[in-house]
Amino acid sequence: MTNRLFVALELPPALRQRLAALPLDLPGLRRVPPQQLHVTLYFIGNSEQTETIGEALAWVEAAPVSLALQGSGRWSGVLWAGLRQDAALSDLHRGVTRALGSCGLRAERRPFRPHVTLGRFRAQRPPARLKTWLQTHRSLRSSPVVMDEFCLYASELTPTGARYRILQRYPLRAKAEA
Repeated sequence: MTNRLFVALELPPALRQRLAALPLDLPGLRRVPPQQLHVTLYFIGNSEQTETIGEALAWVEAAPVSLALQGSGRWSGVLWAGLRQDAALSDLHRGVTRALGSCGLRAERRPFRPHVTLGRFRAQRPPARLKTWLQTHRSLRSSPVVMDEFCLYASELTPTGARYRILQRYPLRAKAEA
C-alpha cells in the first residue's frame, strides 16, 4: 500500500496554543489547523516502504530536543513560524536523514531550516497586508519546550487540505555510551 509519508516533531500543546492565538486573517491564506502543527524533519512523499522506513527510524539515536519559537517569515506560498537554533534538533535531522538513506531515500538538497508551517496562500501573489503582518510578528518568541519523541506521519490529501495521522512514535534519548 502506498502512503504519503513524512517524519516530524508533533508540536506540544503550549506551542500549538501560542500559534493558534496568532491573528492569521490574511486574504487567501489556508491556515493549518492547530492540531496538525508540526516541525517536519524529512518529507518522504509517496512510498510503499512504510514498514521498512518505520524499522529504520527505530534505530535513530538522538537526545531530546528543545523547541522555542523565534520569528516568522514566508517562502513563496508558505507562511511560517521560525524556531531557535538547537544543536540537538540538527543532530536529530541528520540521524533521521541517515536512517532514511539506508532505505534508499536521498537527502534534501536544501539546507534544513526548522520551522512550523502556519498556512499556505492559495494565490501566487501574497496579500498586501502580509508585509505588515511579518513586521509585527518578526519578534515572535516562546519559552523552550523539551521534546522527547519524533513521529512517522501519513498524510492524506483532501479537497479541504491535508489530514495527518501518526503511524509511529520514536523516543528521543541520549546516545548510549560505548
